Amino acid sequence: MELVKDIESLEHALKAIKQKNVAYLNNFVLSPEKIKLYIQEKLVFIDRFPNSLFLFIKMHDYYKLYYFTHDYKDMIADFNTLNYNFIIICELLNYGAIDKDAQKMLEKCGFTYYSSLINMYKTMQASTKVVKLPNNIIYADENDTDEIWQLLLDNFNKYVDINIIKKELENYIKDKHVIITKEHGKIVAFCVYFVTKGKGEGRYLYIDKDYKDTLLGVMFMSIMLELLNGAKYLSGFVREDNKYLFSFYEKLNFQYGDLKNIICCKVPDGQVIDEIKPMN
Repeated sequence: MELVKDIESLEHALKAIKQKNVAYLNNFVLSPEKIKLYIQEKLVFIDRFPNSLFLFIKMHDYYKLYYFTHDYKDMIADFNTLNYNFIIICELLNYGAIDKDAQKMLEKCGFTYYSSLINMYKTMQASTKVVKLPNNIIYADENDTDEIWQLLLDNFNKYVDINIIKKELENYIKDKHVIITKEHGKIVAFCVYFVTKGKGEGRYLYIDKDYKDTLLGVMFMSIMLELLNGAKYLSGFVREDNKYLFSFYEKLNFQYGDLKNIICCKVPDGQVIDEIKPMN
């Protein structure tokens, strides 16, 4: 496994695959900004073969896999020569039905189905309204980073839900895209959201279990939707078992998108991956 030191070396490695006079298959979906950040944080690694390239990104206690190949048979043979003793997560993203050939390829590489996500979206008239936060809700600052990060790890599934690294959370906080409420010096609720280039997403909403029966959750959701009013297009993925969130989005006139995401995992012998817990 080779550490990727800069974006140029990654582009050079990919060029060797792309230049062949045949179509190539891949599951790469990261934005240029995201992959550059991960390279800067020394989290990106590659393994290369004549007809395949595997890109690994270190996330939490596992690696996320992106593949580039010309032929799934070659890729299966190449991948099965690798002998890494860590958990690997691989996602398949597609419009409509997920590629059956890609699913069979992952099965032959030792992956099993873990979870799936469904896209929901809404188009809006972007607003320039300035949102005034209630007195008990403030923007997080850098001193809150560690506490919010730990709350994410403790309350969300890291293989499916937490698709950011800590540095990205720091950047969200710097950009004032994280709001919180504290009681007795402890964060009891937070929301992570963003609006970029007209697109908005409510990324994480957390309410402490002791405050579930209060109006704090409703207040945070309402404020988040106000903050997202600057977007023309709201979009997000919902875990297939989260019936409550599907129902909530439907009430807000969100529509079901064609984009689907299947998450597969490869777990070495003797290691355990967190079980998907039903959401309601």
